[in-house]
Amino acid sequence: MEENMCLVGMSCMDNNSVDAYCSGTILEVTKGLVLTHASILYNSLSNESHFFKDLHNSSHVIGSRYFPDAKAIVTFQPKKVNETTKSVSNNGRFHTEILNCSNSQTTPSLAHYPADILGVFRVDEFAKTLQHLMPNSEGWKFWDTSLEDHDIDDAKVNLLLPCFVLLKLQEWCFEKETNTVTRPRGMLQSGTPVYAVGTPFGGLSPQVFLNSVSQGIICNTSGSLILTDARCIPGMEGGALFTHDHHEKRKLIGIIVSSLCWKNNEWIGLAIVCALPAIVHTLKLSLVSPHDRVQSKQDVVPHLAQAMNCVVLVKVGAMWGSGVIIDSSEGILLTCSHVTKEASSRRVKVRIGLGNQGTLWHDARVIYRSPTGGVFDLALLQLDGHQKRLPAFDGRKAAGGIAGDECFVIGHALYGDEARLRPSVMAGVVSKVTRVNNIPVMIQTTCAVHGGASGGALVSSTGKLLGIVICNAKDTQTGASYPHVNMSVPLVTVWPTIQQYLKTKDASVLEHLNIQSNAVTSLWALKTTEPFTEYRSKL
Repeated sequence: MEENMCLVGMSCMDNNSVDAYCSGTILEVTKGLVLTHASILYNSLSNESHFFKDLHNSSHVIGSRYFPDAKAIVTFQPKKVNETTKSVSNNGRFHTEILNCSNSQTTPSLAHYPADILGVFRVDEFAKTLQHLMPNSEGWKFWDTSLEDHDIDDAKVNLLLPCFVLLKLQEWCFEKETNTVTRPRGMLQSGTPVYAVGTPFGGLSPQVFLNSVSQGIICNTSGSLILTDARCIPGMEGGALFTHDHHEKRKLIGIIVSSLCWKNNEWIGLAIVCALPAIVHTLKLSLVSPHDRVQSKQDVVPHLAQAMNCVVLVKVGAMWGSGVIIDSSEGILLTCSHVTKEASSRRVKVRIGLGNQGTLWHDARVIYRSPTGGVFDLALLQLDGHQKRLPAFDGRKAAGGIAGDECFVIGHALYGDEARLRPSVMAGVVSKVTRVNNIPVMIQTTCAVHGGASGGALVSSTGKLLGIVICNAKDTQTGASYPHVNMSVPLVTVWPTIQQYLKTKDASVLEHLNIQSNAVTSLWALKTTEPFTEYRSKL
């Protein structure tokens, strides 16, 4: 997949220095057409420029009009590097062999091509989706305030987000052995494994970072916007998001738009990608035939489909969270107690399904909720007027979880009902299962957990329910969140009590969920115990 990837440097001054770097994707190999993200133009544009006004009024802007002195240089590896590891003899001379290598042997071969700016364009469909899902009014930012200068212009950043730059390589000689990127057929599926390819840190040591690969999954989609948890680093904007079909052929599905994503100063840990068909449609190039276009309708990877159908959106007043259906005939679901904390004065509403599957809203009543400060932050709800049999997790098949096992978090993270999205899926592994007297009391994972995912499902790679998502870690002094450090209540531990209630309908048995254990309380409060030095945790 690296043959079609490159690094783009841009200089808009009459000098030899490069002002900015982004990753790039060779869209059309035979014509030498390269696509990169418009953030590469940030330093070259002033707020007084007519560029933004004209860009807003037109889907395409001729580059030379606004960048008469622009110089672009494209760097890539034209041929796949031989990745066969050289065997080293076991005679203790490895250090000597490395030092005696010539420069030509130690430095990867890179090719540099000048390029012309054919145009800068905005993908209107993508721009509208961004504004709908990530409005400025809700505190969304797409750069790291702790690393950049404080005079970053948010307005300029936001205007460039849905924009791309099309380049044409000069002196380009098409090499037939270079693989052509194929485009995807059908729908983008939540949970699909994907690969992000780009150059972290831009022009910093491309011999080391050029065309680095990161793996993740599609977390959610809306129109032409794709959210992925594949790790992306600044400099990878303009890079590509690939997937593989069952024949292991790589499919280019989108272009990375933002590697950093913040909401109200909380790091989200997801990358934003623009789907390829929307870009091609805007370009009006015949790169994708109509039957090849990725549909905006979302599908789900089969082994996660059933699990996603069991996760609902729980809304109490202006607050929302997630819930997990555990009894299909009675309409009973688990969620977090803090999601329902205003239930005494506000209606509890539950949304089941979305779109073609049918959207159903139900009122719900609280059967049980743990007291404020309780160890297991759980609540049990029952739908009112429930008639239809619903998809539900089978608690009898709950898995315990083992450190290192692949897992997924499914929940309505970040977006409430107004966004009209299905639950998002985040991939990771079980970091640790904490036990007291050999009983699991906490599951920690590396999945990205954000606000709105509370009460959602932690499931295994086969879709079995492992636990109920409670929270991520947060620094109480700085307010910084750590979405990839999160805790869930193990279902195998609380299921016997819940199962007894389902059989007897005696709500008093649910009081056993209010664990009275100093050991468990200390663990969930992240308190330090002997023999370690007393330390007041900031988390």
